[in-house]
Amino acid sequence: NMGSKDLGLIPYFLISTIILLLITTYLLRSYAHISVPRHGRFIVWLSWTLCFSIIFILPMDLRPHVGDNEAMYPFYVAVYWTCFFLTWILTPFQSAFIKSGAFGTKERLFDAVKLNIIFFIVVGIVIVIAFIYLSLVTTLSPGNLGAILQAFGNLWGISFAVMTMGYGLVEIPRYFWHKSDYNKRLQYLYFKIAQLQESKENARDRVDELLYLYRKAKNKGNNKSKFVYEFAKIDEIIPNIEKNKISGNNRISNPDVTFDDLDNNIDSNDLKRKHLRKIHMLFKIWLFQLERTNAMFQKTINDSFYFEELATINNQYGISTSSSSSSSSSS
Repeated sequence: NMGSKDLGLIPYFLISTIILLLITTYLLRSYAHISVPRHGRFIVWLSWTLCFSIIFILPMDLRPHVGDNEAMYPFYVAVYWTCFFLTWILTPFQSAFIKSGAFGTKERLFDAVKLNIIFFIVVGIVIVIAFIYLSLVTTLSPGNLGAILQAFGNLWGISFAVMTMGYGLVEIPRYFWHKSDYNKRLQYLYFKIAQLQESKENARDRVDELLYLYRKAKNKGNNKSKFVYEFAKIDEIIPNIEKNKISGNNRISNPDVTFDDLDNNIDSNDLKRKHLRKIHMLFKIWLFQLERTNAMFQKTINDSFYFEELATINNQYGISTSSSSSSSSSS
């Protein structure tokens, strides 16, 4: 049990918890897309809260008579296995459910289960092969399989942390270094604008192509009356500004078609529900990508204007300073 000298941990724990919840909530509100459902946001919020809690738990863990206290052990176990479940089961399942092109909840659940079963089969085969190899070259027994699974999970997490932290240790100081040099910052922003412009045009082409295929499928034969519910569900996710390109004077006539299989099925009047599911899924992916690249492009443009102004002021200040120095030396 904790003595009176450890009572100061209670306010530390309460303050840390409040700060942690505020930071996680702020980040979620800043980065969550409007199309993400509430259950998706909650799972992300819970995952981030548990992951960020390590920052506040570590000082408690290193404190004498606290980290090795029996009262902390259930807390560590609960955090570990909850993160393990969220990382390997719930989050991948929920991601597949949200991205699914199916039209009903049961279909989307089936898609998510099927996709994750395929993933776990592949991972399971790799683990079985690794376990057989280890059992042949070492003295491992089948009872050690649980420990091996935990080791693989920890290996993935540690490897990902090393990659991201290693990148951050270099990139964060370099970011502030370049930010202090307006000319270098402008060069980086110009390069980023060119990249985003290319990504934006690619997303725009794919959305235009999908709008063309959607209109073509809707007007082909008796598809409109045959797939009333499916077309209505696809209509729900298409913004009004994009719907103007389906009909009227602004409609898309001959875009670059890359989804040849869908185009061929529509032309041959062999459109099935699975094809509409694919169109639905592709709309979700590329509409999000288009909105994301547009927002990033606009933000980068604004940043470039801001740093151009700072660079101009800095250059003018440097010229005036050098002129003043020259005048002083002359006199």
